[in-house]
Amino acid sequence: MKFFGTIVGLLLFTCLAYGQLINPDFEEWDGNDPVGWTTYNILVEAVEPSDNAYSGNFAARLMITEDFEVSPLMQTTGAVELDDAVTLSVNFAALTEGVELSVTLGAFVNGQPVDGAGESTMEANPQYQLFSLEWAPMVDRADSILVMISLQSDEEPMAGTVLVDNVVMQGVNPLAVQSEPVEPVLEWRLDGAFPNPFNSTTTISFSIPEFGPVELAAYNLLGQRVVTITDGIHAPGSYRQVWNGTDDRGAVLPTGVYLVQLTASGRIIQTRVVLLK
Repeated sequence: MKFFGTIVGLLLFTCLAYGQLINPDFEEWDGNDPVGWTTYNILVEAVEPSDNAYSGNFAARLMITEDFEVSPLMQTTGAVELDDAVTLSVNFAALTEGVELSVTLGAFVNGQPVDGAGESTMEANPQYQLFSLEWAPMVDRADSILVMISLQSDEEPMAGTVLVDNVVMQGVNPLAVQSEPVEPVLEWRLDGAFPNPFNSTTTISFSIPEFGPVELAAYNLLGQRVVTITDGIHAPGSYRQVWNGTDDRGAVLPTGVYLVQLTASGRIIQTRVVLLK
C-alpha cells in the first residue's frame, strides 16, 4: 500500500492556535516529547531533544527507520481552511551522509488522504539549511494536514538521523467554529455489521488507534478472499464501511456465512456476517 509515494519518517500531532503551530521551534519538552506534539514510537526509533539547534536551545532529533512505508512528521488537529497556496518552511540538518531529504505535504478529509500532495527533494546536508515547499491543495477544507519526511538514496528509503527546527506553515487557518472534540480511539475494534443477517447492504464498523495501513476484506468459510472492502492508509478514528454483498468483480455472492477480517499493524480481527439472497 502506498501513500504519496514511499515515505519514511516520524508521526507527530500538533494543534493550530491563532493560525500558528504550537511549539514550532521545539523549545518546550516533557521528557522526550516536545510539548504540543505526540510521537508514535512504532514508526521511529526515537525522538529526542537536541542542543544542536538552528536557533534557541533545542531542536527535535528524529532517528528514522526504514522498516515501514508510511509515516508523517506532523499532523495538525482540528478542521482547517486551506488557501489556494500553502507554504511550508522548516530548517533541517541530516546527520546521515550521501542521502537526499524528501518532504511531502498533504491533507486528510474524513480520515482519508486526499490526492494531489505536494512533494520536494533536496540534497541533505549536515549543516542546517532552509527547506521550503509550496503546495496547491485540491480541497479548501481538511480535517488535518500532514507533513512527511524521508531520507532517500538511489530512490530507496534509508535509515538515519535528522534534526528539525523552526517549522512554519502559511495558508492553513483554523476554522472559526470547531466541532465538539472527539474522544480518542484507544483500542483496535471490529464492532460487527448491521444489519446482520443482510440481503442488500450491511455497514461494518471498526476503530483504529494509530495511523497506518488498514485492510478490510470478506472471506468465505473455505478461507478464500471474496472481496476487499477497503484497503489504504487510515488516520486514527472510527469508521463505517458499507458492503453490498458482491465480490471483487461486482458479482452478487450466494447466500452463506462470510468472515469479515480487519488487518492493521499486524493485528487481525474477524467477525461473521450472514448474507441472505
